[in-house]
Amino acid sequence: MDNPAVGFLHRLMVIPAIKMLGTDDQISEWLPGFLSYKYIGSYTQTELGHGSDVQGLQTTAIYNKE
Repeated sequence: MDNPAVGFLHRLMVIPAIKMLGTDDQISEWLPGFLSYKYIGSYTQTELGHGSDVQGLQTTAIYNKE
């Protein structure tokens, strides 16, 4: 991994998310590629009007049955 920050986020956030949140099929399909760095994951978030102020996020989730 040429960029240590990318590798750090990949190992700290992406791989654990796949392990914890993936189904057995998703884990067996995707995890080997992420572990071998064939695929590189990233973390992004945004909210209009807040830029990178993560503490100031005011997102509301609304259930839509459709």
